[in-house]
Amino acid sequence: MTTHFGVKLRNKEGGFRLTADNYIVFRSKDFTSPHLEGLKNKFEKALINFDLNMKYSKFCLGVSLMQNCIG
Repeated sequence: MTTHFGVKLRNKEGGFRLTADNYIVFRSKDFTSPHLEGLKNKFEKALINFDLNMKYSKFCLGVSLMQNCIG
């Protein structure tokens, strides 16, 4: 177990770093679901949202670093 800010975290498959690969995990029964097309659409939208959030976070981090350097 890893401790983060005093909270014990259980080990996570794929590590703790959030990436597009481990953002959404499919189970084997999801692939046999009759709603597979709906799952694929939700998955694609979620990955687009993930990419936008990561770009925004990097932008905000860059802005805050620049402000700290200037101010």
